[in-house]
Amino acid sequence: MSLRDQLLKKGFASKKDAKRVNRELKKKRKKKQGGRDKRAAVQAREQAAAAEAIEARLQERARGRRLREGERAAIEHQLRVERIVLDSRIRGRGKLRFHFKKLNGRNIDFVSVSHKVALKLRVGEAAIAAVKHDDRPEDYWIIPASKARKLLELEPLLVVFFVQETAGISAPEEAFLEPDWEISLRPHRKA
Repeated sequence: MSLRDQLLKKGFASKKDAKRVNRELKKKRKKKQGGRDKRAAVQAREQAAAAEAIEARLQERARGRRLREGERAAIEHQLRVERIVLDSRIRGRGKLRFHFKKLNGRNIDFVSVSHKVALKLRVGEAAIAAVKHDDRPEDYWIIPASKARKLLELEPLLVVFFVQETAGISAPEEAFLEPDWEISLRPHRKA
């Protein structure tokens, strides 16, 4: 039994006073609870804002990491393509001009090759590939067919000339025959 109840029982306090005291106590309790709720809500909002800031920072770092990894992968890819072309290029400079379409698809360029290299290009044993540069025009190199196939898997647009269908051009049964005439890719016209 509380002190208030004991005072009411002995007659020292009236019921009206007891109700007033109860109302005041109830207001104090509500006020105290409301403040606690407000503090908890403010604290929860601050924690949520801090968590969002941390999450945003982590996402920004992850985005930056993905960008750096993408740039590194692009550079590695470009270097791999350049290594394929530059490490396996065929050097066969000669007087014969072998024409091909450039990377842009509108212009025609040529490489000076020997008759032997021109025949390799014509029968699909060699190909012409481009190496792109950021600060200067692209270079064109003659590479073996095996490297051209590998390059076609990585960067098909860089292979600018490659004869893949060789039926009738270089049949395997004719590979060991020695021609009794000089091989030339010049146009043959009757005068």
